[in-house]
Amino acid sequence: MTERVLAEEEIRRRNQELTVLNRVIAASAAGLAPESLLDRACRELARAFDLPRARAALLNEAKTSAEVVAAYPAEGRPSTLDQAIPVIGNTVFEHLLAHKAPLAVDAGSTPHLVRARPLTDDSRPCPFVATAETNDYYDGPVLRLVFPILIHGQVVGLLELSADEARRFSPRAVGLACSVVKQVAGALARTWSEERRRQLEEQYHQGQKMEALGRLTGGVAHEFNNLLTVMNGFTELLQMELLPDSPLTELTDKIHRSGQRAANLVRQLLAFSRTQIIEPQVADLNLVVAEMHDMLSRIIGEHIRMETDLAPDLWPVKVDLAQLELALVNLVVNARDAMPDGGRLTLETANLVLDHDDASATDVSATVGLLPGAHVLLAISDTGVGMSEGVKARVFEPFFTTKEIGQGTGLGLATVHGIIRQSGGDIVCTSQEGVGTTFKIYLPRAEETVGARIGRAMKADMPRGTETLLLVEDDGDVRDMAGRVLQNQGYT
Repeated sequence: MTERVLAEEEIRRRNQELTVLNRVIAASAAGLAPESLLDRACRELARAFDLPRARAALLNEAKTSAEVVAAYPAEGRPSTLDQAIPVIGNTVFEHLLAHKAPLAVDAGSTPHLVRARPLTDDSRPCPFVATAETNDYYDGPVLRLVFPILIHGQVVGLLELSADEARRFSPRAVGLACSVVKQVAGALARTWSEERRRQLEEQYHQGQKMEALGRLTGGVAHEFNNLLTVMNGFTELLQMELLPDSPLTELTDKIHRSGQRAANLVRQLLAFSRTQIIEPQVADLNLVVAEMHDMLSRIIGEHIRMETDLAPDLWPVKVDLAQLELALVNLVVNARDAMPDGGRLTLETANLVLDHDDASATDVSATVGLLPGAHVLLAISDTGVGMSEGVKARVFEPFFTTKEIGQGTGLGLATVHGIIRQSGGDIVCTSQEGVGTTFKIYLPRAEETVGARIGRAMKADMPRGTETLLLVEDDGDVRDMAGRVLQNQGYT
């Protein structure tokens, strides 16, 4: 009867293994969330091996800690779900990251590499582990089995099986657990790949929407700019004709001030649509920040502390300085408004070389990613109220604002986005409610050296002359206004 009993036991074990694996495969095919899939794997393996505990943890991006995202405790046992596991100083994680192979932890909490060599006789003590230092086989009892979750050859987490008392596991049991973990890793890779593809599609569609809005806004702004040029120009001509004590002077002044405010709004629209004429020059962002430090300090007020962390030997960039300063002021004003009770504003610069993965790994951007290569980073961070996911997703949309009516036009960040994109760069927003917000501006490195700043001071008096000029302008009202101005200055 012994041979028959052994055969039946073998069939039972094989059926159990197939059942566990099939359940995990079915869960993978069902497209479960990573946490749910890992929870299913922990539960199936713990029950199959009659273990009281199993858990799965995923590493953070920096691989400094891992969060337990799935846990199976037997009835009456405490759960370790959401527990944070430090990586530095953790011998198990250090072995996993170094060797990318399963581990067995003995009663002395010493990790050993699992050996994949199967045994022909399961009745013998199971020498399936080896010490990492000597590679000698270890046949002692095991408290925990730890399996790395590998995606594209990189450790992204672990799945751990734990016993109350040290015990031996057969190579078949270890092989089954390895198969389950590989199946889970493949499903996670597919899920994360699909999520990344969806994010890229959203960025692409957002980019298309912003481009369409930019074209529409640019066309409207150009037409509106012509109307304002006529209104403001003729208002100035009228002011020149009025006597200082004329009762109409006050009225024309109010008209002119309103016209100038409208012209400023149009300039923001043109910057957003990236159709404004720019005068780029090679500049040092450290120098720009240093020159604006006093003005920005006055803008934010004494209740906010401003700090700078400027990288030495910063690479030059090529930008329109007036537009860059406008963008910086807009971002600082937004940061100030997000910290009504005070806080800290930090301006940082750094040299960065982005590869293809870095360039596409933007959080919230209206583009499909940066171009790889050498860039200069300008980051503006605050410790304010932060943004919700819904607000963050629309942060660069024109006319979108969370401020009260009359407190903002909703063009500040749209203008900043247009300025940076017109300079060949990109801007990315990261934010968390109650923690703060960071805007990161990436500008391509300029090959030229930094030159002297171009002065933008305007002459107080317009030039006069007697020459005959040919005036060309396709808008009749603008042409008429320009002609009158030139005639008033003596030109024919």
